[in-house]
Amino acid sequence: MARIELDPESPGLRERKKRLTARRIHQVALTTALARGASNVTVKEICDGADISSRTFFNYYASKSAAILGAGDLEITEEQKKRFLQGTGSVLEDLCTLVADLAGRSELAHEDRTKIKQALAEDPELVYEMSSLMRSLRCALRDLVTQRTGAREGAMVVSLVFAALPFAYTDEEQALPLRLREAVAELAAVAAAGLGTPANGRP
Repeated sequence: MARIELDPESPGLRERKKRLTARRIHQVALTTALARGASNVTVKEICDGADISSRTFFNYYASKSAAILGAGDLEITEEQKKRFLQGTGSVLEDLCTLVADLAGRSELAHEDRTKIKQALAEDPELVYEMSSLMRSLRCALRDLVTQRTGAREGAMVVSLVFAALPFAYTDEEQALPLRLREAVAELAAVAAAGLGTPANGRP
């Protein structure tokens, strides 16, 4: 049987190498921030710790704060946009898949997420950076979704998925897209139950 040679520069291997590099940079940045405070960390220190150049750093992360948060790849690719716009199923389910894919590109171990929460609690600069990143992503997703829905419905769908995202991380055993869809369904059920009988008893 002929032996199959794997191209060391194949797209799959390149992507894996990129993810490993991004994770190494993030771990150095997060560990240093927790040890000394995010405001006391410099990009140069992160680069030295990760054994990379500053040019490489900015190929992966837009800022020091983004590296600490591990939020380096939240842009929607053209391929993802095309796939979403060509979706034939539920807009809500398609959005769950897209958001899970975006989160999965930099999805961290539970231990890392706990450390990130600690870093956020200790530094307002990181909170601002996280809020800014999420606002930008929500706007981009809203613009994309409204190409399949009306503006009002699109905004609601994006808001619902973002509201469900924290709950999707409570179960590590299932795939993130499934966890996110289930969390969205649970939120919708809670809302429906709460709206079914108004407090004043009126229909």
